[in-house]
Amino acid sequence: MRLALPVTIFLIIVGFSFWGDPEKRLEIALNMTLVVAALYLGKTSSVLLLHHFLSLVTTVIGQVIPFVGYFTIMDIFVTMTFVLLSGTVAIHFFVEILDSTTEKYPMNKLIRVLIVAFCRIVWIPMSLMLFIVLFKITIPAILAMLYGTTVISLLYSAVVIKMVIPKTFKEVILK
Repeated sequence: MRLALPVTIFLIIVGFSFWGDPEKRLEIALNMTLVVAALYLGKTSSVLLLHHFLSLVTTVIGQVIPFVGYFTIMDIFVTMTFVLLSGTVAIHFFVEILDSTTEKYPMNKLIRVLIVAFCRIVWIPMSLMLFIVLFKITIPAILAMLYGTTVISLLYSAVVIKMVIPKTFKEVILK
């Protein structure tokens, strides 16, 4: 549990990357993938990552949790984390491709807006849900965070449906 919480925080940081600078999104997702890999593989290293935000990785999953011959909940959690992070890298890469071809194919702008909006709505609640479901969390503060992020996501989705998509659709059609 004490190692799963930092990994969940890394997933949430990746979720916030969808709101960040489009040129830095892929870099953030790749850095977080490397951080989780370093934690999981059990290598103690003093690697400077994420531009001075994480300077020393010393307590790692491989040193604290013994290896056994079957999948533990922590193994499942980290595997799901790698799947989510790999998906994020693929999404950011795909969005960059869409950005680069917007001039030639204007509809790509609408597709990009829809993909980013969907990820902004779903990513953070999904990350918290993975943590809560796998570790059977009943702590009220963490459950309140899940409910809060879900409400914020729903409000954001209403804004996207009401304002962003029609505006982008009009821009695409008028070109």
